[in-house]
Amino acid sequence: MSTARDAAKEAERPFRLTTPLGKDTLIATGISGTEWISRPYQLRIEVVSKNLDVKPADLLGKPVGFESVMNAGRHFHGRVKSVAPGTMADRQFRRYTIEIVPWFWFLRLTSDCRIFQKKSVKDIVQTVLSESGFSDYDLGGLKGQLATKPREYCVQYRESDFAFVSRLLEEVGAHYHFEHKAGSHKMVVGDSNDCFADVADPNKTLTGSAREFLGLQSFSSVGAYAPTKWVHTDYNYETPSQSLEANAATVADLPASPVYEIFDYPGLYPQKGDGTAYAKLRIEQEEAAQGSAYGSGSAPDLYAGGAFSIDGDMAGAKGRKWVVNSIEHMGQDLSLFAKSGGGSSTTYSNNFTAVSKAVPFRPPRVTPRPVISGVQTAVVVGPAGEEIHTDKMGRVYVQFHWDRYGDRKGSTSCWVRVAQPWAGKNWGTVYIPRIGDEVVVSFIEGNPDRPIVTGSVYNAERMPPYNLPGEKTKTGIRSRSSLGGGGSDFNELTFDDKKGSEQVYFHAQKDMERKVENNEKIDVDNDQTITIGNNQSLEVEKGNRKIKVSKGNQSTEISMGNHDTEIKMGNMSIKLGMGNMTTKLDLGKQETEAMQSIEMKVGANSIKIDQTGVTIKGIMIKIEGTAMVQTKGPMVESKADALHIVKGGIVMIN
Repeated sequence: MSTARDAAKEAERPFRLTTPLGKDTLIATGISGTEWISRPYQLRIEVVSKNLDVKPADLLGKPVGFESVMNAGRHFHGRVKSVAPGTMADRQFRRYTIEIVPWFWFLRLTSDCRIFQKKSVKDIVQTVLSESGFSDYDLGGLKGQLATKPREYCVQYRESDFAFVSRLLEEVGAHYHFEHKAGSHKMVVGDSNDCFADVADPNKTLTGSAREFLGLQSFSSVGAYAPTKWVHTDYNYETPSQSLEANAATVADLPASPVYEIFDYPGLYPQKGDGTAYAKLRIEQEEAAQGSAYGSGSAPDLYAGGAFSIDGDMAGAKGRKWVVNSIEHMGQDLSLFAKSGGGSSTTYSNNFTAVSKAVPFRPPRVTPRPVISGVQTAVVVGPAGEEIHTDKMGRVYVQFHWDRYGDRKGSTSCWVRVAQPWAGKNWGTVYIPRIGDEVVVSFIEGNPDRPIVTGSVYNAERMPPYNLPGEKTKTGIRSRSSLGGGGSDFNELTFDDKKGSEQVYFHAQKDMERKVENNEKIDVDNDQTITIGNNQSLEVEKGNRKIKVSKGNQSTEISMGNHDTEIKMGNMSIKLGMGNMTTKLDLGKQETEAMQSIEMKVGANSIKIDQTGVTIKGIMIKIEGTAMVQTKGPMVESKADALHIVKGGIVMIN
């Protein structure tokens, strides 16, 4: 007599299960779950086992295969997400529910922060999937411009690998589905409907009966309205005057109506050509509901991403190719317990949605882009041996504190703009953060792909230039000489606001140049001291120079050296309004030379030297020599108009 134990052989059953536990350990009695395009499938397999204490650890994460051998048959394959024990089926068997998902689902269990540079979406997805340890995927269907064009900078920020890949694919209108076979499942990725292959029996018949395998019990197409135009724009600071606005109109067959336009900003593209491609993609995502359908039946070969057509004359369906968008499977086999009165016949049915293969399938953008709502700090980085690394726009490389893959040389950074207090056309301020500086970074629209440096902050290794809080009244700017400058190599402008000791301090480490194109005025209410270590040169190219001491003295002291005054053309005048003038030479001589004449006057008295001779005039002239007075010449004349006295101890006349 046949027993449940005899019926427990897997090879004899319509549902077959392959697990790491070996044959006949787990017996499948049912399957349910849903497959989607661009979403991991989730399947629940109901099993029974004579092992009343199956260990979840023996199954979790392991591959499991399910096969339905009814009619054309169907394979499902996945990895175990969960194992839930249930009640006893009878005295010999215990129920368990095993949930299987694709390997891609397990990438939800990761999270990372990293940066990709100059890589396309296809390249990035390839990198992430290959690093996951799985190889069952096909990216050959990613051929479009948006999926293959390198992106300047792309950030995965606190996202699971699953969310990151899903978001990127949604952004470029790419989709994925899974194809199953005995022992494996493969993720098929593409950006066109060419990736949707026909199911095993692509010509379906609408039978109206759930009893007929491979057929469809029901099928209805759906019409839906959608926006008729997509317009968006963006801004590229490298081409600031260029308008990046782009648009695309729907090609869906809609009744005449007003234009229902969607405008969006930012479009997240750098060039207008990209904007046009993205606009077309966005309107196609809005059109995705056009030409959709839903149905039911018992054809086991239908799967998400599989294409089929419908035979027969059916409005809106005949002659059209359809692609399964989602499908819910429901299968049951309780024949194991039929002889004990608790069983029922084996059944399978499904409900599905489909889209027209003639309409480009674009998955909706449901995966949120990460948003950095506040600011972060980062460290300025650059090549070894440099202290300042920048480009023509004053941009810098930064490495974020969460970037564990960076090498501190800029390998994971794009050029990041630096906000300035003033930025005009060849005018404004320029402060370039230096390698090692900690900077404050904001993100435009909160987008991690669009960082901008907004300031700098001190830290324990890079302290302020003034001793705080002792010098808290100081405000200023102190730079550092580069390359190789030390603590004493700097330029500085400091304002000290300490009451009673206010000071403005300026320090030039080497040279200082100042240019005033019109007038300069300096007012010093008290003293001014100028100390020059080497030479000083003052040149007045045109006009006059005036030095005025209203009250007090002017002194010029030369400790060692000469004092030369040269006037190449013009006059020189020294005038004392009141007071004396003294010229004293402690050692040496004084020489005065003129081409025409030299004249000294006091009242009516004068001494004049010219090219004809020396003339001395005076009310009274006195010549006294304490030792001797000698007058000599080829001719000497002594004349008095009145009295002429010649007097001496001895007078000799030759």
